[in-house]
Amino acid sequence: MKQSKITLVRLVLRVFLTLSVLFFYFTDRPLLDFDADRKLLSFSMFSSPLLTTVWIFLATDLILRLFPLPYTAMGAKKSFSKGFKARPSALPLKRDRTHFKKMQRDALRATVVYLLVNGLYFLPYLFIRHGIWKPSNWTLLPDFFTEFLSKIGPPELLVAVMLYYIADIFFIRFWCIFRNVVNKNRCCTTCRIHCWDSVMCLTPLLLCPQTFFSSTLLFLAFLSFIRHEISFYTHPWRFNEKQNELLSCASCTNDVCPRKMCGKKR
Repeated sequence: MKQSKITLVRLVLRVFLTLSVLFFYFTDRPLLDFDADRKLLSFSMFSSPLLTTVWIFLATDLILRLFPLPYTAMGAKKSFSKGFKARPSALPLKRDRTHFKKMQRDALRATVVYLLVNGLYFLPYLFIRHGIWKPSNWTLLPDFFTEFLSKIGPPELLVAVMLYYIADIFFIRFWCIFRNVVNKNRCCTTCRIHCWDSVMCLTPLLLCPQTFFSSTLLFLAFLSFIRHEISFYTHPWRFNEKQNELLSCASCTNDVCPRKMCGKKR
């Protein structure tokens, strides 16, 4: 199946699920509270068909990332042995120190940018949650915004997760700030942080009380992230286009590649 069809299906599913979450957030907010019984390992999500559906969707997506499936894009598959084909000129395989350092700089820049963006709501949330700052004491804020900040909790963080999932597919399909601005990669295939999106999309769940819903999803996300990082440090040649022939444009079968859609070649 072509990547364009796979991406379209993923986009439709994510949009539909996100719109469902937004609809119930504005009509029945308590339905999205996966920490409703306020226990360390809350199973209240199973009382909500919507939360159960969201959990199944996210958990399935995260589990599939652990395997080099045939329809997986090469950018996500390069950390597996099946995503590597050595160039004859690169033998014997060894770490390219110049490329390795560049990839580490890319990872550092992406991390800094992501932490800065998330800090915009991380810090206010933590201040409010621990009583350091009360929105009601700040008269400059509009009343509706003060009310929103005062009640922020698991439902709002779940909405943030779903919006991140939409942004993730938008970055892949159309325009990516990490590809075009931060690291200026050629494409997703050569991106150092291609498999970081599992953790990035679920970052808001780090702020909420850990329940079965949040802890299982975070576990799967970090499992995917750690597996990817271990592969990078133990097999860095899999991530280097000069050593891995499958990362070249000539071997690319991705029909939603931004460069191909713009008529660019390499």
